[in-house]
Amino acid sequence: GGRVLVRTLWNATLNLPYPVPFALLGDNAKGWLQSDYLSPSLRLSRGNKGSLFVLVPEPQPDDPELEALLQPPPPPPRRAAAAS
Repeated sequence: GGRVLVRTLWNATLNLPYPVPFALLGDNAKGWLQSDYLSPSLRLSRGNKGSLFVLVPEPQPDDPELEALLQPPPPPPRRAAAAS
C-alpha cells in the first residue's frame, strides 16, 4: 500500500491511502469512472454520480511545465473604487 495526494479546486490537498479501504465504506463505495485521456499530462474522468475529476500526474522535481500547471491561479486584480 501507499498514499495518493489529490489537489482540489479549492487548493486543498487530500492524502488518501492506496489502495483505498473500500470495505470500510460498505455500499457507499460502489461506483465507476469513465475516463477520457486528452493528453499524456491530463485526464478527465466522470463518475457514475456526475462528479468530474481533472487528473494530472504528480510532477517530477525537474519538470517546470507540470509544476506551473499545479500552481494556484493568481488572485484577480482589485478594481479601483469609483469616484462619486
